[in-house]
Amino acid sequence: MRDNTPRLFESTNWATGEGTGKMMKRPATSTREGAGLIAVMSIALLSMTSAAQAEADGPDWWTVTGVGANDVLNIRAEPAASAEKIGEVPTNAQGLRNLGCTGEMSFAEWEKATETEREQARFNRWCKIRYAGTTGWVAGRYLTEGAPPQDDQEIVESGEYSFGAWSVFCESELCNSAYQYGRGGSVPTILRVKRGMDESPEILVEGGPFTPSGEVAFLIDGEFVTGGLASTLQTGSSDDLVLSPDDITYALARRMRLGTTMVLTVPRAQGLETVEFDLDGFEEALRQVQKP
Repeated sequence: MRDNTPRLFESTNWATGEGTGKMMKRPATSTREGAGLIAVMSIALLSMTSAAQAEADGPDWWTVTGVGANDVLNIRAEPAASAEKIGEVPTNAQGLRNLGCTGEMSFAEWEKATETEREQARFNRWCKIRYAGTTGWVAGRYLTEGAPPQDDQEIVESGEYSFGAWSVFCESELCNSAYQYGRGGSVPTILRVKRGMDESPEILVEGGPFTPSGEVAFLIDGEFVTGGLASTLQTGSSDDLVLSPDDITYALARRMRLGTTMVLTVPRAQGLETVEFDLDGFEEALRQVQKP
């Protein structure tokens, strides 16, 4: 069973970003700490990179369909045919990560729609995907449900392996942790993901000391995901912040798999600092760490 010790608070619905109203118990926040959290939320609003919001429905993975043998599926910066082209996907390619689609009908609308209206909705759909390190939008009419990609690297001996921005340390065929040095902050900060229990990893923030009474916050692609007092994440004499394997850590890792950039705010003696991490390759790195 996962450790459900109340230590962080849930502020959003993991799939849609809407408030759930479900709160985990946490210490009362002082006026000064509340001001810090307001500053964190301001960072979240300033960090939004795209006005287009996608609903995280549908399959986890897509396969390209309906594209000619000598053609490609264009990846756009925004959900529009006129948007900048930032990449392309070969015909019949598999393993496109589904990051959500926009322009789709609700079930109620689908029931009432004519076949012509349904076909038009399919034609207008745009889906945000990640493929071969590129994240962007593609025309949804060229996608069908698919399977996850095969691992690009076969771990056969001890050493460090790279997956996007992440380094994975392995002993023989067993990989115990993935890590990345963050950008920003007054001292080097490392985000480390270790083998956990069930489906949840353990997540550590290394690079203390951190101010126990200050707020820690995790923002992914400009959206505030979760946070809490640093003291609730500190154990013993360690300066690290530790998110033990549980439902909240599992949900955070899931959001990291789907995201592009994570901004972590941490409290230090001189005040709140922000550290940025690239989530490219995180899903592959996590898969290696969680392999049985």
